[in-house]
Amino acid sequence: MTGFRLSLAVLTLATATALYAPAAPSLAQDADTEITAISERLLFVVSGGYWEELPEEEAEATSGESAAAPAPSEESETEEPAETVAPADDAAEPAAPKQDTTELDTTEPARRGYYRLVALRAADNSSRVYLQQMALGDGGPTVEMTTEIGEFSAEPAYVTNIVQEGSGQAGFSAFVYAKSDPSLPEPDTWTVFVDEFGELTVEKATN
Repeated sequence: MTGFRLSLAVLTLATATALYAPAAPSLAQDADTEITAISERLLFVVSGGYWEELPEEEAEATSGESAAAPAPSEESETEEPAETVAPADDAAEPAAPKQDTTELDTTEPARRGYYRLVALRAADNSSRVYLQQMALGDGGPTVEMTTEIGEFSAEPAYVTNIVQEGSGQAGFSAFVYAKSDPSLPEPDTWTVFVDEFGELTVEKATN
């Protein structure tokens, strides 16, 4: 009878622990939180291209290697170093122990990332277009810089589509289709281009 009561007590304790133990967050809950955090005014977003920023020391070394080395003078080619003979000692001194000259590599790794082009709906229903430079790190991508493209905010623009143009080279390129009036049948085509140095160029296609 005592054994039955002990088993019943253990079972009751286990049930209470299971009921009141906090539930571990699931991956589905995390994904749901991330998707609901996206702005309701988001119209389009495309990501692509890439950028790379070398450490300052490595960049200077790379630019130094591209410079031509000075040509040796004729004197340095013809002259031969004179031989020097060290006097013989009666008792040779023991060689000094070698010192460890190994240095720790303190060079910072290159910073890399990609670009993201975002179109948002403004309060007046026109569109705002932003270019974001995204940095890649151990904790995931982070926003390095955000630039509003003024060509789409100087006058009312209504973005109807964004198509990225992949080139496989450093930088970013995309076509933005936007109307100056929602009632127009066809949108205008804009080219958003970032070169390998990070310079932004925005041009409207001419028909």
